[in-house]
Amino acid sequence: MNDLYIHSVYDSDNWSKLSINNTLDNIKENSIKRNNFRKASLFSTANNFRQSYLLRYYILKNSLIQNSSFIFHNSDNVDAKEIILSRSGRILTDCFEEIDIDKSKFLIHSIKSLLGTDKKATLFGMLIKNEDSELLLEDPTYKVKLEININNTFFGKGIYCLNHMVVVRGKMNSLTNSFEVELLFHPPTQNIDENLSRNIIDKSVSLAINTFNTNEKKSTPLESKIMIPLTQTNTRYSKLEETNISENCSEKIESWIVLSDLLLTSNQVITNLEKVFSGYEQAICGSKTKLGFILFGNFIGVEENFTEKTEDTNSKLNKKLNLIDMKENNETNKLFFDFGSENNNENSNSLLTFEITRKYFNELKVLLNKFPTLKNNCIFLIIPGPNDIGPDLLPKNPLIDYFTSNITQEFPNNNIYLKSSPSRLNDNGNSIFLMRHSLSVELKEKTIYSYFGEDNMGHTKYWNMDSKILEQIIPPTILGQKHVTPTSSNIIPTLDASFYLFPTPNVIIIGDSGPSYSVKPIDNVWIVNPGSFKDTNSWIQYNVVDNSIDHVWL
Repeated sequence: MNDLYIHSVYDSDNWSKLSINNTLDNIKENSIKRNNFRKASLFSTANNFRQSYLLRYYILKNSLIQNSSFIFHNSDNVDAKEIILSRSGRILTDCFEEIDIDKSKFLIHSIKSLLGTDKKATLFGMLIKNEDSELLLEDPTYKVKLEININNTFFGKGIYCLNHMVVVRGKMNSLTNSFEVELLFHPPTQNIDENLSRNIIDKSVSLAINTFNTNEKKSTPLESKIMIPLTQTNTRYSKLEETNISENCSEKIESWIVLSDLLLTSNQVITNLEKVFSGYEQAICGSKTKLGFILFGNFIGVEENFTEKTEDTNSKLNKKLNLIDMKENNETNKLFFDFGSENNNENSNSLLTFEITRKYFNELKVLLNKFPTLKNNCIFLIIPGPNDIGPDLLPKNPLIDYFTSNITQEFPNNNIYLKSSPSRLNDNGNSIFLMRHSLSVELKEKTIYSYFGEDNMGHTKYWNMDSKILEQIIPPTILGQKHVTPTSSNIIPTLDASFYLFPTPNVIIIGDSGPSYSVKPIDNVWIVNPGSFKDTNSWIQYNVVDNSIDHVWL
């Protein structure tokens, strides 16, 4: 039996059951307790931002508590002692050599409890900057200036940016009221399962609400949407048994084919994509093999918005656009596009983007019709890129069927799906996180410090965009933060939890614009970038049966 589900961010609390040659059905997600929640709104306030940071802080704090190397100081453990061990097993009083974090014992204090002292201690909080561009660490109790000397400070592997939650060890300076940092690192990577995730999130939600309400002196529920993936252990609604769709499910998906940066406006990309489809068509023709295709944008090039500016754009649009029947829906159109306004060029460029999107998705539709075996026996997921049609916000909304030339109507068996970025797949209990985001570029632009191995201490914001380096520094960064992109400034705060890597997915596929890579940093967890198809003619194939990744080139 094939149990395949997908969760798209804007699908409320539903998981959609995917099946080949069957109808689509929805299953209500068994999420965490929602008594303390208000339905997530897309209209954000300053409170929403504070709540999202508080929630992320407590989720990481409660995750650290599950690690035997970390204790948070309180009245019950006043006699607890820190033990800092080097890689060679020696007890250290100063962090003058590389620390064995897994074998050490860290006692984490609140920032406020150390003010006015000269005590050595370990802190946990978020990296921020003040109006003087000084680097600070903030926790729910207070914030303190960090003094970092790159010649004396040891870093754990990873990239360090503002909004990252980090562990720092050092000494308070009572004269300057600053913290002299000896050691700075991301929370350790952990493979956290679903049951533990639910417990951590339940506790974190309560703590975030209590802290927020205490600071604000009012009672406000948490306005956030937190999603936990569906697994076989979840109780399903009886509707599934009644519709009996599980009885007819086709064979399991054997491999997921992931192509990113499918620029449909490029003739070369279309030509190469046809070669890819042709190869897989021949490979599975006459067999019962089932494949899943994950197609990441950007599908439309930004430069296409501004072509042919010398033409009379309004006249051109009225002649060519099939988007809207201008005459019959004139009043409705005015709600969206004011052709007589001073914003005429902007409106026209938007409409031209719609036209181009429809035109080139129609070409994709024509291309897919050449391969009946793929069309009728495979699943296709279409996930937009940052430059595709829609607001410049995260999560990125799914493409609307109308703007994709009604491509889903060409698949009568419901084999093609338009989903958000990010989305999550649950393939027979195998959790797959999907997102199209230029992660390496964003991290490179926002790096404050980085460290990626003994050959290069990397106490700098400068590092090379190289596959081997990315395999060293991406995993501890995103798995430590348990969040793909906490540095992004365009995240809708009430949907920030959509980016949690929590519980830990088995496969994290990020359609990055940087070099391709695949790395298995901890047991049963892959982090993969398929690379840019338009630039490198490459993609990845995730083989479900043996849990392996193949990088493929034309």
